[in-house]
Amino acid sequence: MTNGRVGCALVGFGYWGPNLARNVQSHADAELLYVCDLDPAELDHVRELHPGVATTHSYDEILADPAVDAVLIATPPPSHAALGLAAIAADKHLFVEKPLATSLSDALELAGAAYRSALTLMVGHTFLCSPAISKIRQLIDHGEVGEIVHVSSSRLSLGLFQQDLNVVWDLMPCDFSIVQNLVDPGHPERVVAAGSSHMVPGVEDTVNAYLEYDGGLTVEVRVSWTYPLKVRDLTIIGTRKMIVFDDTQPIDKIRVVDRRLEVAHPSISLGEFHMSYRYGDTFMPLLENTEPLATEIADFVHCVQTGAPTVAEISSVR
Repeated sequence: MTNGRVGCALVGFGYWGPNLARNVQSHADAELLYVCDLDPAELDHVRELHPGVATTHSYDEILADPAVDAVLIATPPPSHAALGLAAIAADKHLFVEKPLATSLSDALELAGAAYRSALTLMVGHTFLCSPAISKIRQLIDHGEVGEIVHVSSSRLSLGLFQQDLNVVWDLMPCDFSIVQNLVDPGHPERVVAAGSSHMVPGVEDTVNAYLEYDGGLTVEVRVSWTYPLKVRDLTIIGTRKMIVFDDTQPIDKIRVVDRRLEVAHPSISLGEFHMSYRYGDTFMPLLENTEPLATEIADFVHCVQTGAPTVAEISSVR
């Protein structure tokens, strides 16, 4: 590191790369040294936006430069494992956009290599750094909703179709990372999933998943690239209250609903079975006005500088 600043190189400047570059450049303790992309038009775009940043087609050039402390990968997911392992072998800290890899074996290999080399490996689950998810986690930790019994998540839109990656790899990592961060349920005991390929043969564009966990928690996740409207919602049902999160709303994204069903009297037979409905207040917590990706990049830079665990690592041991 030069003067305490983390020297960074970005690989892949297509869809998400410009956002990563902007946030690295705006961080006081980071410096974007390189952008690497195989498309000359993308490198021309880099030179327009960031004239002081070196551009290259050569990944080896980046890995050979000792000024590069960290590599950020925003390339198509099938390339993540090979690029990531090469960065770790070159003693570079690593930030990888989700999904980390497209197989469990590759993901474990990346994690193991980073651990053995004492390098930071962070996966870009930007939602974990959003003010809304942070507020929901705070409400849960303070016992506001009671015991969580069910989580439902929908991530639907007319998405970016891909030929080598289905909607599960594209969208579901967001939902599963959020559930893991908020609830920490461990590994599911039962998973049922069904998907359909409507546009590209063999590439599922609509998938529904249902998960059951030890203790009775159930989770359902719906994802689709074929939905006419953009839907980004999450519902958490607890024994005390419910939380509804709608990320498409410009303000008031979270509603905490004091509404639930209760068994009025223990029943022996159907005739003695009674339910009561509780209707209480609904309130909308105030959220901080911060960019999640800026928070995520700040966390990555801090972890590189200090060796502290990343947001995802912290959530996995909550």
